[in-house]
Parts: sequence; C-alpha cells; structure tokens
Amino acid sequence: MKKLNLLFTMLSLFVATSTFAQIEPKINPLALLLSGDISVGCEFILGDRLGVEPVIDFGKSDINLTGVGNVEFTGVGLRAIGKYYLNPNKGADKFYVGPYLKWKGGSGTDDITDTKITRNRIAAGLAIGWKVVASSGLVFEFGLGAGRAFNDTYKDQTTDETFDVSEVINLDLLGRLAVGYRIGASSSSSKGSTRKRR
Repeated sequence: MKKLNLLFTMLSLFVATSTFAQIEPKINPLALLLSGDISVGCEFILGDRLGVEPVIDFGKSDINLTGVGNVEFTGVGLRAIGKYYLNPNKGADKFYVGPYLKWKGGSGTDDITDTKITRNRIAAGLAIGWKVVASSGLVFEFGLGAGRAFNDTYKDQTTDETFDVSEVINLDLLGRLAVGYRIGASSSSSKGSTRKRR
C-alpha cells in the first residue's frame, strides 16, 4: 500500500510539473534559521502576468488562550497565493498583488492540566510582494499580506469544550521571505527563438 501511495505521489508530481512551462520551488530561509520552522512552496507560472503558489508550513507557535494560559502548538499550515504581476520584465516577476487563503491546524498540551488542545484556523486576505529572477534562474521574493480569520477554534480533547476566539483575534497577517529557483523555459522565449530561426 505504501509503495502504491509513493508511486501515486511521484506520478502526480510529474504530471503537475510537466503541465506547466515554468515552476519555482522555494523555501523561507529566515524561518528555518531563526525558529526551526519549515516553510516550502512551489509557484506554478500560468503566464507572464499570472502565477499561483501553494505553500506548506510546519512548526511551533505559542498562543495564550483565555481560561487556559499559554499553550505551545505544533502543526501544519497550508497556503495558496494567487499572483498578478503588474509590470513583468522576465515574465512573472517584479511587483505582484493577489488574494491568499490560509489554513492552520495543530495540537498542544496545557502544562497545568495536561490537557490536549487542537487548533483549526482559516483565514483569507490580500497579498502584495516583489520578486526578482536572476539570469542564473535564482529567485528572491519578499511579500506581505493582511486579511481576516474566519475561524480560529481551539478544542479541548478531554471535555470537547470549544474555544472560538475569531471575534477577538480576527486580524490575519502574512509575511514571507523566499529563495528559490526557476525551472523551465518561458513560452515567450521559445516563441522568440522560433522566429529567429525563420
């Protein structure tokens, strides 16, 4: 069964990669160096002005819950960022703007009562950023975003008591510094080379 799952995952990655002319695998080096958190993504270039990037986060965060105290959560986060590039130079580069959707899940333990608490957070907002693509293919990106948390629920696994704090902390912030590499040739460059041959 594990071999079938691995084969399916590899096949899915191959199909997703071959479908797009360009992809950009990226990692956030600051999160890894400062806190040990892992944040990796891969942008799929849909055209000179369009891109979409799914991001996976794994790490820890301390949250002070009312009536519980400080709880350290360990979990996984998923993000999807849509990007519209206003004035690209090399295709899908320079300043961009677009929506983002974010989900954060995880679990932690109350040190006083030894109670396990799970977290479920869903947020959406608007992101802006700047991306530079070097001639070598290296990618450097800086982005910011702000939005609203539509759900931020914490559940006591012992009593099934639920804490919903989205009405108190409903502001969602997004910040990222990414380094990556562009793989594949752009469709515009391939068209240009075809014209030159003629």
